[in-house]
Amino acid sequence: MTIHNVLCIAAVITTLLCPAVFAGAASSVSKDSSAAASAQPVKIKDSSATVLNAIVQSPVPVLVDFWAPWCAPCRMLKPVLESLEKKYGKQITTVRLNIDVYQQIAQIFRISAIPAVFLVSNGQVVDYIGGLQPVNSYEGAIERVILAHVAAQKKRQPPDSSADSAATTPSAAGKE
Repeated sequence: MTIHNVLCIAAVITTLLCPAVFAGAASSVSKDSSAAASAQPVKIKDSSATVLNAIVQSPVPVLVDFWAPWCAPCRMLKPVLESLEKKYGKQITTVRLNIDVYQQIAQIFRISAIPAVFLVSNGQVVDYIGGLQPVNSYEGAIERVILAHVAAQKKRQPPDSSADSAATTPSAAGKE
């Protein structure tokens, strides 16, 4: 999966969250992934809309783990992700989605093999890790996403004018 495809998935998720998508009668996603590939909005009729909304609007980066109970590598990855969740605390949120339950979300993300881990920050998919990988692959991706998220948050905040004015006052300059 290329980064372009991953970014397109983020655009589809954003499209899904438009209020017009949820209004009126809902229809299910087709069995193939052509709904995600097309520009047509997908209507979601179950709790998938709530889950997608929570992922996209999270104030912290979200690690989305697509798994299934019958998948041995997924079961091996679970304790790794749980330990990383403890390590990074409130800096990241982990969401585990069983592809048998959340089929529509799995189709939106074009899941063709599991485990599949996506990192979402500020409503955008920013990284993808497919298959069972060494723990340092997950740690590195999480750390990069957290650093980028913090940097983006700092850019959005206006500069603190009181700190700047204190540094330029004559009394502050004379103490140096």
